[in-house]
Amino acid sequence: MQEDLRDNQFKKIKVIGIGSGRGGGIGPHLAKAIEGCDVVFAGRYAKLVIDGLIEEGLLNQEITANIRPLPLPVSDGVKELLRLQEAGRAVGVLVSGDPLFFSLGNYILKQIDREKIEFYSNATIAQAAFSMLKLPMNEARIISLHGRDIKNVLPYAFLNRIIGIYTDLENSPSKIADIILKKTDTPDRFYMYVLEAIGLGSKERVYSLTLEEARLKRFFMPNFVVLKNDAPLKYPVFGLSEDCYRKDTDDKVPVTSQEVRSVAISLLLSRNGCESADSEALTPVLWDIGAGAGSISIETASFMPFGRVFAIEKDDKRAGLIAENIRRFSAFNVDIIAQDAPSCLYDLPSPNKVFIGGGGRRLASIMECVFKRLMPDGVMVISCVMLSSLNAAVSFFKNKGIGCRVIGLNVSRSKEIADDIYLKAKNPVWLVTGRKT
Repeated sequence: MQEDLRDNQFKKIKVIGIGSGRGGGIGPHLAKAIEGCDVVFAGRYAKLVIDGLIEEGLLNQEITANIRPLPLPVSDGVKELLRLQEAGRAVGVLVSGDPLFFSLGNYILKQIDREKIEFYSNATIAQAAFSMLKLPMNEARIISLHGRDIKNVLPYAFLNRIIGIYTDLENSPSKIADIILKKTDTPDRFYMYVLEAIGLGSKERVYSLTLEEARLKRFFMPNFVVLKNDAPLKYPVFGLSEDCYRKDTDDKVPVTSQEVRSVAISLLLSRNGCESADSEALTPVLWDIGAGAGSISIETASFMPFGRVFAIEKDDKRAGLIAENIRRFSAFNVDIIAQDAPSCLYDLPSPNKVFIGGGGRRLASIMECVFKRLMPDGVMVISCVMLSSLNAAVSFFKNKGIGCRVIGLNVSRSKEIADDIYLKAKNPVWLVTGRKT
């Protein structure tokens, strides 16, 4: 029985981590595991490390002579691993660092029964990077951009004091710097370290850069980024005075009033909104149609940092002011759509929250398009100042057989007169809310 167990253990697919950093690579224990395999594959990034170690004379070529690239796409590579295992071959696959820390081992584990796999861990590039920089890794957030949208870096960059980033050929340090610079007018809060070819002898480089410097530089692969932020954002941002937002000099670009904005955002976030503030698994999408100066977009976005907000504004001048306000508040998850609704709505991700602050005579057609795209249980909030708009919004929901809620806001603000104060009324606003069932 003991012998059978050893034989079964030997036949397991060996997922072997190639260490990063000085003194990393392949030690005697891992070399023995590789030598015990009939067939050994290497993942894309492990192959880069292996080639670099061989070139620098840091790895015995005899150990790696029979290593072949893992077939791509990776799904085909996994099928090949299983085929060889079922044929009774001893199979190994080399991956970078710890196989289950932002590495190929995660994908393999999802595709193959865990009883058929054996993992051999090693030092990760993140561990090596933080040690080289003399920074405590336990205080950092580590993320990976391998095969992911580069925008995923933004909430981590703006909300954390220090993060480590696994890059790839597409999501390079220069592109990371560029996308952050586009979302802030205070870039001096950030500082970037780029570590190239860690553990690969003469190729190893460590750069300390501003974002502007990093944006203009090209880097050798593989590399790793450590990003420091001296002033992480304190979210959420809510109920700001209109004066906090940039407006044009003649004050014709509307900023939704503080009182109306606060109520509207509470309606948008009702039931399904607030939980998104801390959950990366949820990806709420807001359309702000007729965004004006962007105040609804910016403040709602701060409650859902892992969501996406589309500020839709056809007027070029207003769209420019939205861009300024995005940078002012570092509203990293707000994108401007400087096009006309409803025609521009068809190519956007389906929303679960929609605010309509404009539309005029096309309000009904905009609501019809929104309703078709709105996710189940999604909420629509329509701001009306004209009685015709109020009637159109209420009639729309009634015709759809959906109940709606109307809130009338009559706001007065104090004004000084002589040695006294009086209340000056603002135009009434109605907020019409409906939820798609």
